[in-house]
Amino acid sequence: MKKYKFELVIEEGSDEFWEGIDGNNGCNDVETLVESALEMYGFHEGDNCKLTLIEYTNT
Repeated sequence: MKKYKFELVIEEGSDEFWEGIDGNNGCNDVETLVESALEMYGFHEGDNCKLTLIEYTNT
């Protein structure tokens, strides 16, 4: 069985898009956007993948 593990790093920009992201320091909003993008290509959470936030830091 094949298993794919990804680490995704997203750095916040300084435009209006990021100003509208606020929930839980933006983590929930960004996670939802990435899940939606994956679903467009057939990766449905619970069926064949799980996207999980491992760590959040605010420096």
